[in-house]
Amino acid sequence: MTNREKIRFDLSDGRLWKGERPIQLGSKATKLLNLLVRYPNRVMTKETILDEIWADLAVTEGLVKEYVHDIRQALDDDPKRPRFIETVRGQGYKYIGGIELIGSIDRRDYFNRPSIAVLPFTNMSSSAQEDYFADGLSEEIITALSFVPWVFVIARNSSFRYRDREFDPRQVGEELGVRYILEGSIRRAEGRVRVTVRLVDTNDAIQIWASRYETDLGEVFRLQDDIAAETAGRIGSEIQRAEIRRSSRKPPRDQTAYDLYLRARAALNGQDIQAAIELLDAAIARAPDYGRAMAVRAWCTTLIGWRFASPTNEQRRHSLRLAEAALVNPDVDAETGAYAGYVIGFMSDQARRAISLLEDSTRQCPSFAWAWASLALMESYHGDPDRAISYANTSLNLSPDDPQSFRCDMAICKALLVEGKYAECLNASRQGLAKHPSNAFLQMCLITCQYELGRLDDAKSSAKRFLAEYPDFQILQWQSLTENWLAWESTSLLLCHALRAVGVPD
Repeated sequence: MTNREKIRFDLSDGRLWKGERPIQLGSKATKLLNLLVRYPNRVMTKETILDEIWADLAVTEGLVKEYVHDIRQALDDDPKRPRFIETVRGQGYKYIGGIELIGSIDRRDYFNRPSIAVLPFTNMSSSAQEDYFADGLSEEIITALSFVPWVFVIARNSSFRYRDREFDPRQVGEELGVRYILEGSIRRAEGRVRVTVRLVDTNDAIQIWASRYETDLGEVFRLQDDIAAETAGRIGSEIQRAEIRRSSRKPPRDQTAYDLYLRARAALNGQDIQAAIELLDAAIARAPDYGRAMAVRAWCTTLIGWRFASPTNEQRRHSLRLAEAALVNPDVDAETGAYAGYVIGFMSDQARRAISLLEDSTRQCPSFAWAWASLALMESYHGDPDRAISYANTSLNLSPDDPQSFRCDMAICKALLVEGKYAECLNASRQGLAKHPSNAFLQMCLITCQYELGRLDDAKSSAKRFLAEYPDFQILQWQSLTENWLAWESTSLLLCHALRAVGVPD
């Protein structure tokens, strides 16, 4: 091959040249080539390729073969005497070099979602026969994390090669191409088990989360399931927060659609709705088929109610269009379905469909705390108060430190109000306000419960503090905001009666 025939591939924009002549390659084939060249001399399994290129679409391995054929044809590569892409029979494909790559490679940034390797847990027990329990728990956590839609989990066979080895997290990150590793240890003795886990950022080897679990041994395998599910829920939310922090530190010129999305999530956690809307609009403009960004952008319209303003009809229609577009997107996943489902339930009269979509998301991803919280709210708006409380507690157990955990507190208080359990609702609203003191609905619940329990002076004092924080609040405005929520009619009357009684204006 002469110098003019050299193959060059730009990692930043996916352009491919042969000499000075551009080579045409479809978007999926380009993404597959991008994946392969970032991991030279490493077998990329067909399962990994399907998961990364086609996500939740039900496609066969034959499609991978077709795109590999397209790449080989573009590169004039003979599969029998490969210069670039080698077939590893029964496993997948391997990039063996030969292409000049333009731009830097950080494999940890390739995947469209944060990546993690769960390393084999260390057995600290006195008997080596307990290794099976440590391995079993590691595998259970790998399986549980694989259902978290925003996390890419490296397969067991890759991560378990670090068993009984000293390692530097930065080296593991480079070798496996992951941004995070989870490591841990297990000790069993005298009928009890202690599990310690640690989440580490491989970029700088800094620990970003750690926890310890200790309980009676009981049924060993049920215990594995319980620890794995809880750990997966905690890790999923911690990784998302770490990704948000990482994105926020990037200079503006490095903003991609995914980074814009993460910046929007950070804005939402800070309740800066307008900033989130602008960032998500920019992400969608950059990537018009970004289903997750569309779904979260649609959800932003529901948050207008945080400021006691009803969305306009046009805002409602736009929100519903985005939600429906997200649901028919080829890359729809549990997270996208949950956000879109909540919007449909909030903005329309399709309560049953909304609850069904949220239930589907919790089945696909049992560790998805936000979906459980949304299902709790939807049940509190339209359904069963007991289920609302149960779902809210599930969400809080999975992610107790979530910045949006007030949604669970709201669902619980709403359900208790429906059941007339004012003393319990008073306690729940106080607990919620201890974490989120400015939450308006929880303050309204507090006032209502104090009034219904005959604590009129307390109710008036609480109302005075409420109006000092929300001087423009009007009862009729609140009623218009909740008019589409079928199960809120009696609750809204209850709240409004109590608020009027303690001097809150219509």
